[in-house]
Amino acid sequence: MGGHQATITSATLFIILLLSASILIIPRKYLLLPFAVAACWAPADQHLLLFQTFHFRALHILILVAAARLWLYGEIVPIRWNRFDALVLAWVVVGTIIFFLQWLNLASLIFKSGRLLEWLGLYWIFRQTVRSWADLRFAYVVLAVCALAMLPFVALERVTGENPFLVLGRVRTSLREGNVRCAATFPHSIIMGLFWATLVPLFVSFARQQPKHRVL
Repeated sequence: MGGHQATITSATLFIILLLSASILIIPRKYLLLPFAVAACWAPADQHLLLFQTFHFRALHILILVAAARLWLYGEIVPIRWNRFDALVLAWVVVGTIIFFLQWLNLASLIFKSGRLLEWLGLYWIFRQTVRSWADLRFAYVVLAVCALAMLPFVALERVTGENPFLVLGRVRTSLREGNVRCAATFPHSIIMGLFWATLVPLFVSFARQQPKHRVL
């Protein structure tokens, strides 16, 4: 919601519809699987524009579908409030207030409403789904497989200078001082770098577990 983004393409919309359908039919314990696939394979800067104001990206749509599934199927479980929950809520609320006070207009409020849906919605689904260490390991495996499957496409983009995800409506690969800046399905090469910088420590920590507890 908000921001200057590309209108969603038919190919991306097809992916979102498939992932939405999978959310409704897969077992509850696998609910994070479509989100991991979307994080790696659905362009994050495309949106559905409603009322010429609200920008619904892939993540927004999947969050709403997952929340509806949990409610309709009676799968919502009580969440025991802890300090980390309080920290997340404080971070989101304070950040939203500060951002709005900086601009003091309707556009900033709409933009932050979209961010609130992303942050709190995805966090709530994560808390609903991850109930044990085994659930956390499953989420790690899914994200690891989806992320590693991107590597050949990123390598191809690096070598050819052309983004293989053009078929999904992605922009062409950018250059800086003669160097290719790969972005894959991400809005910018920096965002893709941050994505991997976040995942690598998780991969290393899980890989260093004792053999009987290893996931991969």
